Amino acid sequence: MQFLRELPAKDRAKIGWVLNWVEKTPMVHDKFLKKLKGTENLWEVRVDWAGNTYRILGFFHKEKLVLVHAFAKKTQSVPIREIEVANQRKKRYYSKVGFLS
Repeated sequence: MQFLRELPAKDRAKIGWVLNWVEKTPMVHDKFLKKLKGTENLWEVRVDWAGNTYRILGFFHKEKLVLVHAFAKKTQSVPIREIEVANQRKKRYYSKVGFLS
């Protein structure tokens, strides 16, 4: 993701650590992974680091979390625009792999 590549190295390292932890931990606390209310299978990986708040949105497919959108969060709730981007990318993903594959 272009957004992540443009972050400072320490921020990328922290995000990488959280993503690795989320992937390998069977029971993840909602401090790090939480389903977005009012969405159909959209989840957010939550990273708070050095005064910055990062969110990476994705969905589960075949028990794997597919990450589709990342952004720096500046408001209390996830902006609708960010959810729309993630939903568009989720639809594109399913159109390429097939819904049941």
